[in-house]
Amino acid sequence: MLPVLFSIGPIPVSSFGLFLSLGFIYGSFLVWRLARAWELNEEKVLDLIILTFFGGLLGARIFFVTLNFDFFKEDLFKILLITKYPGINFWGGFLGGWLTLFIFAKRLKFNFLQVADIAAIGFTGALILGDIGYK
Repeated sequence: MLPVLFSIGPIPVSSFGLFLSLGFIYGSFLVWRLARAWELNEEKVLDLIILTFFGGLLGARIFFVTLNFDFFKEDLFKILLITKYPGINFWGGFLGGWLTLFIFAKRLKFNFLQVADIAAIGFTGALILGDIGYK
């Protein structure tokens, strides 16, 4: 697969990023539909999806920086320059997302195990599409 599909101005759109975004949309849709079928509060579920996304993204970046700290230690400002020094780590995103889900499911007064069941199905759907862009 092409590493860069096209550019929007100075921003390149990679196949991985595109399919990861499509995976997020598809996984979020699955979670929303299941939460609706289980009669959970839709607004709180959508809040949880967004929070989990950002928690996963933060965890993915933190793990990537930690694993490649020799590169980042000379200038820590590089950590924030995501477009110039990109990189995320799957396991960091996985752990960051689940940790965020655990914390905010409790705060929003959801049964964590019920929400985790729904999230696992959404995560699997997102993983399938994200993996297509990675290959």
